[in-house]
Amino acid sequence: MTLDGTEKLHGSLVEAAQKIRSAIWNQFGLPSCIGIGLNSFISKVVLDVYAKKTRHRGMYL
Repeated sequence: MTLDGTEKLHGSLVEAAQKIRSAIWNQFGLPSCIGIGLNSFISKVVLDVYAKKTRHRGMYL
């Protein structure tokens, strides 16, 4: 998901990610992880690397 130009609506990328994670948890009761990067490839790589090294659920920059 690209959030370019939505800072006024959703806040920073980290704040937007926190809102998305909260909405997923509140609606479905499912934990989720979000990777944030310059593009979708970097976001996915960062998320995969950290997910393999830790069991923490959260956001990775």
